[in-house]
Amino acid sequence: MDFGIKNKKALITGAGRGLGKQIAIDLANEDVTVCMISRTESELKSVCEEINNSGKKAIYRVFDLTKDNYVDLKKSIEDEIGTIDILVNNASKQTFPKKISYMEESDWFKTIEMDLNSQFYLIRTFIEDMKKNNWGRIIIIGSLSAMVGVANYPAYCTVKAGLEGLVKNVAVDYSKYGITTNMVSPGFILTERFEKNAPKEFIEKFTQATSIKRLPKPDEISSVVTFLASQKASYLTGINIPVCGGLNLGNLW
Repeated sequence: MDFGIKNKKALITGAGRGLGKQIAIDLANEDVTVCMISRTESELKSVCEEINNSGKKAIYRVFDLTKDNYVDLKKSIEDEIGTIDILVNNASKQTFPKKISYMEESDWFKTIEMDLNSQFYLIRTFIEDMKKNNWGRIIIIGSLSAMVGVANYPAYCTVKAGLEGLVKNVAVDYSKYGITTNMVSPGFILTERFEKNAPKEFIEKFTQATSIKRLPKPDEISSVVTFLASQKASYLTGINIPVCGGLNLGNLW
């Protein structure tokens, strides 16, 4: 299927590993030029080489979403590949589980800075070029935790819920300019890091809580992102898709 995004330019955050890496690979396979950002150069360099060695086009920038300058990032990217058409906000802060009464204020505000404020800065930085070009795709990676609640993650659940409001607002304000804004909300994903660090009993518990009775691989989430980035999804905007195998259904059977 031709997704109609050949020669578009995409920026993917948190693209050095896991879901972000897979999103970058999938978009590159659609002949999108991808720019990957994260804080870890070794991971970015490895993914970039993998994509370029396959005959596709990728660049990377080492960037801290909580500290570095977004205007400088934009200029650096444009100088090499041109303006960004597709923005995928995937990066997210990992926090230790704590009930709200035990959570330090610093952890609360760090999560907001990373998972919520960075989305504001990214969208504000790149959306005007999309408006000028009368075409754009903004995709935010949310979480099922905002839809059903997850014990001991008050900040994470809060920011992911807040992001759905941001998606709807940007969709209302900018869809008339050919810019769609959507959200993809997975549950747990079988990334290398998750499989390595999560206890087997934890993985089994949430596997059985899905209706499909298995957890997804990263490409099963990234394929939805690729579709939303495509011309085929031009009439979808302001939506939140729970790509979770029925984990959101309260499955008791």
